[in-house]
Amino acid sequence: MKTIKIFILLLLLSIGGYYTNAQKPYRKPPMRHHKSYKHKPNFQWVQNLPKQELSQQEKNMLLKMREEEKFAFDIYTYLFQKWEMPIFHHIAKAENRHMKAIKMLLDKYQLKDPIQAAGKYSDKKLQQLYDKLTEQGSKSLKDALLVGATIEDMDIYDLENNLKNTDNDDIKIIFTNLKEASSHHLRAFTRQLLKYYDYQYSPQYISQDQYKKITTKINHCQQ
Repeated sequence: MKTIKIFILLLLLSIGGYYTNAQKPYRKPPMRHHKSYKHKPNFQWVQNLPKQELSQQEKNMLLKMREEEKFAFDIYTYLFQKWEMPIFHHIAKAENRHMKAIKMLLDKYQLKDPIQAAGKYSDKKLQQLYDKLTEQGSKSLKDALLVGATIEDMDIYDLENNLKNTDNDDIKIIFTNLKEASSHHLRAFTRQLLKYYDYQYSPQYISQDQYKKITTKINHCQQ
């Protein structure tokens, strides 16, 4: 009888250990500067390139991307305050640098900055998306990570379309760097989804083939 009790106890401990490992619950780590975020490219040299005439389409894309980068910054700031997961803090800092890079081009070409208060946008579609994604990201940490992946997915798609419609050297340099950064951020969010929730993100904007190339690429890009 004693042997049977010991066997049952060991079996229960084994099962408990299995479920503990399988769930892989997220535990808040101490805040530290992750090595992936140490590189901070300085775009000031782009300001010294010769000015080129901008089409109205190029002006519009600069104004839209200025708001879109702020949109990402605002949402990641909100989600970090909500969940205190470091990935949102680190990527929000990167988005702030991206905002400054585009602001530099707005100043260079004397375009009025469309930026408003946190969570407010002149683009009505962006405003509706902000409201939708902040609501979604408030439901759970998994939903918050899905929001992050969705934003970077959309950002890559928009930047690629913009790059196809400009011949301006300033814009091409900045947007190419921002696209690489968004690819890195997309990998970061999808890794977290896999690690903690065993969830595979499906792209909503870029193609599945492009998504596969991005997420299997070695993490070495500018932010």
